[in-house]
Amino acid sequence: MTDATTSLISLALIRDSFDWAGRSGRSLYVILLAASIALLVPSLQLPKLSQWGLLMYPLAGLSLMSYVSHAIRRLNDLEWSRWLAWLFLAPVVGALLAIVLIFRKGFALRNRQPSFASRMGFSCCVLLALFIASRASWHPFNIPSGSMKPNLLPGDYLIAMRALGRPERGEVILFRHPATADIYIKRLVAMSGDSVQMVDGVLHLNGEAMAMSPLPDWVEARGPQGPLGLTPRCTNPSVEETCVKGRMLERLPNGRSYAVLGIGEQPYENTSVTDLPEGYLFVLGDNCDNALHSRIAPVSGGPGLVPEENVVWRPSLVVFSSTDAAGRFLRWVH
Repeated sequence: MTDATTSLISLALIRDSFDWAGRSGRSLYVILLAASIALLVPSLQLPKLSQWGLLMYPLAGLSLMSYVSHAIRRLNDLEWSRWLAWLFLAPVVGALLAIVLIFRKGFALRNRQPSFASRMGFSCCVLLALFIASRASWHPFNIPSGSMKPNLLPGDYLIAMRALGRPERGEVILFRHPATADIYIKRLVAMSGDSVQMVDGVLHLNGEAMAMSPLPDWVEARGPQGPLGLTPRCTNPSVEETCVKGRMLERLPNGRSYAVLGIGEQPYENTSVTDLPEGYLFVLGDNCDNALHSRIAPVSGGPGLVPEENVVWRPSLVVFSSTDAAGRFLRWVH
C-alpha cells in the first residue's frame, strides 16, 4: 500500500467520523471501539510513566470522538434515533447499547442530516464528559513553599496523576500527612526494610553514603515567595538582596539523581539510624534544611514516617508558575 493510498484512507476515516448522516458497518464500529479502549485505559493505568498518560489523553479523546460518531452512524444503520447516543454517558446503559450495536444487523439507510448546532453541541458534551471522567485520574496542585527547591518552586502549578502501584525510590510523591491529612509533596528516598540515617547532612541508606557531586550555588531573590509569602533561609548575610544556597547533585542506588540544597550546619544534620517497618516510607525535601519531612516527627510538625497507603498522587508536569511564567511553562517533574 502506497503512502498516498494510506493518506487517502486516513482522510476518509476522519471525514466519516464527522458524517453523522452516514452509516457504519459493525466491523469498523468494533475496530474503533477497541481503539478507544486501547488508548483510554492505559492512559489511566500508567503510574510510572504518568507523563505518557498525559500525552495519551488527547489521542484517547480523538479516538472517543471518532467512536461516538460511528456509533451514531450505527444507529442510523439500525434506523434508530441518533439521540440514543446520549445513553453512552451512562456507564452501564452505554455499555449495553454498545453491545447491541456490535451484534445487531443494520437496515437500509434513511438520509437524516443533523444540523450543525446539534453536531457541535453533542461534540462539546462528549468532550466535557471525557474531561470530567479523566479528573478521577489527575489532580491540580499548587506548590506553596520552597521545601522542594531547586526542582519545584513556590508558585508552581502542577498536574499530578493518581498513584497506582508502589512508588519507586527517588520519585516525587504527594501524600497525606499522617497526623493532619494535609497534602504534602516530598521525594521518596527509602522504603520498607531500609535503614536511614543523616550524617553531617549526607543521606545514608543501609549504611552507605549517597554520592554527592557539587553544583553551582543556587542564587535567588531574597524576599517573600509563593502563596505563603515565606522568606528563604540563606548562607549569605541578610543585608544582601540575593539569597545563596549550596547546591549538590545527589544520586540514589537505583541511579536516580536530583539537585538538593543546603545552608550549612542545621538541626537534624545528624540523626540516629531509623529502620523502616513494613508499609512505611521515608521522604525528604530537596531543600533539605528548609523542609518538614520524615526527619521531623509529627509531634514537632513533620510527617515522620509515611504509610504507603497515604500516597495519593504522583506529580507529572509543571503547567505554569505564578512567579516565573516564562521559565516554568510545561516542565516535566523529575
